[in-house]
Amino acid sequence: MIYAEAKIQNNQFTDGLVALNRIRTGHNLSPYAGGISQASLINEMLNQRRYSLAFEGHYWVDMRRYNRLNTLPIDRPNDDVWEKFPVPGVN
Repeated sequence: MIYAEAKIQNNQFTDGLVALNRIRTGHNLSPYAGGISQASLINEMLNQRRYSLAFEGHYWVDMRRYNRLNTLPIDRPNDDVWEKFPVPGVN
């Protein structure tokens, strides 16, 4: 997954797609058939990380790294504490 992410971030989409498809086929999923752009491949990579690393606590960190905390569900009113955590290198 780290390899796939690095290749996608460096605009080497072919290598990133090969890595993503190894992950997908390893989980008995069909090869990726979505768009071939950095945004599309990052979405797919994050989706694969979410389910491949479930229960390991990586999802929140991934959403934070990609500035997508606002996409996480808020189960109760006033539970939006995500913005209170500092992001290293940003502040």
